[in-house]
Amino acid sequence: MLSLIIFTPFAVVLSILDWKIYRLPHALTLACLAAGMTVASAEGGLTGSVKMAVIGALAGFFFLGPLAILRPDWLGFGDAVYLTAIGSFVGWNGILIVVLVGSLSSVILEGGYRMITKRHRKIPFGTYLSAAAVLVIIEYARVQTILPGRF
Repeated sequence: MLSLIIFTPFAVVLSILDWKIYRLPHALTLACLAAGMTVASAEGGLTGSVKMAVIGALAGFFFLGPLAILRPDWLGFGDAVYLTAIGSFVGWNGILIVVLVGSLSSVILEGGYRMITKRHRKIPFGTYLSAAAVLVIIEYARVQTILPGRF
């Protein structure tokens, strides 16, 4: 529950910023990462330990970091840093679900928007990552039964 209380304000602020200005400031994403590590060290958080929070953060970065570096016109580096922070809250097994749900929801909703309005716009991917991460944090017990994996 502490993870949800700490993460949600970051998710709301970062989602609004990404939706409005298509930017995820590193000051906020790195603060979110520090908060995830602090929760893990204070009570184990959802990840169970600092070790699992670090592994989750690294997994988050390795999902989007290379794409953000190689194709910055496709994905901003703020999204990669934000997914790193999310990984510190949900661990490596939770990050798999966050990436899947965030990606699918952005494709479906943004694709629908484009079909209805006939307009193209940048995709605020951080907003979809936030929604997916909050869902994973809320439903973490079920995620553990789908993808067990505390080392």
